[in-house]
Amino acid sequence: AARLTEESQGYKSRVIAQAQGDTQRFASVLAEYKRAPTVTRDRMYIDAMDFAEITNGVISNNTYQESGSRPGYTHKDFIQFWTHRGYDQGPSKNITISGNKFYSKDGDTHGILITNEWGSKHQNIKILDNYFKSSNTHGISVATTDGLEIRNNTLIKDGKLYPVINVTPDSTNVKLLNNTSPS
Repeated sequence: AARLTEESQGYKSRVIAQAQGDTQRFASVLAEYKRAPTVTRDRMYIDAMDFAEITNGVISNNTYQESGSRPGYTHKDFIQFWTHRGYDQGPSKNITISGNKFYSKDGDTHGILITNEWGSKHQNIKILDNYFKSSNTHGISVATTDGLEIRNNTLIKDGKLYPVINVTPDSTNVKLLNNTSPS
């Protein structure tokens, strides 16, 4: 009975945390939409998941598939974390992206892109156990992050280019462990 109660409490905590994260994400998108409806609507079309200034986020066990992205501004990112000085949106922290599958044959869709134009760093980002089958060099691309762990990801070529892991030199406390990626 004690074990069942403990498991139930664990499940309850996970469900509450997920609901709080979903609520935070929706509130963030709504605030962005109220500030700039056209920009927000366009960004939602361009990127499957687009985040700024998120704390304690988890993106796991999703499947992303794209075959219609075009070169240039309209290329898509499956998951993008960014900062935007003009909208006062800073870096994200305590983010885990795990167990997702990404499929892209169009040559222009990026997998995971974490970028920063603000100056301060994203913090404590984990990218774990994801699978990429893609024809774009941006499998996992991370800029300006402190506390980055990229572990047990598989990146496979599906087209003319090889998806790789890119980390900018200004990132600190970086761990790259047990990834499979073309060289």
